[in-house]
Amino acid sequence: CKVPRSLTHENPQSSTVTQGIITQPLIMSPNPHITQLALIPPNCDERFLPIEAPHLKALAEQGLVLGGLSRLYRPYEIGRPNARIHLLLFTLRGAGKLHSAGGQRTLRPRELLIAPAGSAYRYQVAQEPWELAWLHFAPKARWASGGVRKLTVRPTSVLSQIVAPLERILRESSEKQFESGRL
Repeated sequence: CKVPRSLTHENPQSSTVTQGIITQPLIMSPNPHITQLALIPPNCDERFLPIEAPHLKALAEQGLVLGGLSRLYRPYEIGRPNARIHLLLFTLRGAGKLHSAGGQRTLRPRELLIAPAGSAYRYQVAQEPWELAWLHFAPKARWASGGVRKLTVRPTSVLSQIVAPLERILRESSEKQFESGRL
């Protein structure tokens, strides 16, 4: 799994990569089940939006700092005791397990997780493969988490309007890299 440097944007100097697994130092939160963690096994398949590309400048100006499409396998797990980003996570197939101050919950297909900056949460694969689309926004992004002030999971019917453009951007970016000889 190729992981861009920006994946560890929360504290890039403290992250390490060992045998394809990214780990970060433990940071405790008020919830003892949530620590700073990025466990990404080598069998994951993640495609990241090239936010730094000139043709995506408008997205970056709206506060998008990272995003992509992922197919995840155990032991994939992310923990943020005090998230420094707003997160939108759309489950497409499979399932994830969310741990938060509100307890545990399964993230099912056609559900959207909205996690505003400052939230404490941990999520992991519950049913393989867990396929999802996700977007990270800067905490000062204009959309300000859509008025959502706490971690929320809700059904959504906009998956095709999210996934199709992401796939197109990824395909076009890959074609541009190939044409320029950077692939």
